[in-house]
Amino acid sequence: MKYLWVFGFLSIGLLQAQNLDKYLWKNRVILLFESNRYKSGYQEQLEVLQLVSEELLERDIVTLTPKNGEKPLFLENLGLENDFYGLVLLGKDGGIKLKEEFVVKPQIIFRLIDAMPMRRAEMRKKNRPN
Repeated sequence: MKYLWVFGFLSIGLLQAQNLDKYLWKNRVILLFESNRYKSGYQEQLEVLQLVSEELLERDIVTLTPKNGEKPLFLENLGLENDFYGLVLLGKDGGIKLKEEFVVKPQIIFRLIDAMPMRRAEMRKKNRPN
């Protein structure tokens, strides 16, 4: 239950974040875009992510929902269409790694991240004896 609280804090506490610079090379970022936050796809995506909050933390993932469902200006540079609503995964390098409509299964996100060279290095370092 501790992790559910942490996930909730991350996603709610960062709703108004408009600049991703502070996450570069520290966190992977999941952005959730929905024109109406009460739509079932958005809500279901949140619920699915809350169920795997421990795995999100393990992979240094933070979840952000832009204020009022608007897309921050910095995303225009990434080529994100104005009419896209769904989940976007940004790597620690700030690049788009996944862009899908709701609902994205966590296993898809984890498989993608776990295949990344940086994540593989993190796992090796974690498993290395001191």
